[in-house]
Amino acid sequence: MPPTTAPVGPVRTGDGITYQLVQQDPGYFESRMVITNRSTRPLRSWKITFEAPGANVRNIWGGRLVRRGSKVEIHNLPGGVPLPPGATWQIQYGASGTPVDPKGCRFGDKPCGF
Repeated sequence: MPPTTAPVGPVRTGDGITYQLVQQDPGYFESRMVITNRSTRPLRSWKITFEAPGANVRNIWGGRLVRRGSKVEIHNLPGGVPLPPGATWQIQYGASGTPVDPKGCRFGDKPCGF
């Protein structure tokens, strides 16, 4: 379970995914992404990729950090329960550096839309 923090940034709404900066300290920040299964079938696996220029993503809650650093890849947790249609799943990540919105974000093979 990710730490509970009061959001510090606006929610950026995309296509089945949202992004929000939730914590900011000197040299460190945490962001939250919420995935919504908009299909009619359970979502068994997923992948999010993005760039975080000037940041080093190194911690994650609610997902598996496959590639850390400034070019990030996050997958669903191994052995996780499929996400039912209409359900949401939250991931949160921590990074050193200056807070930055994800650039070139992709959810699976589609752009995130924010």
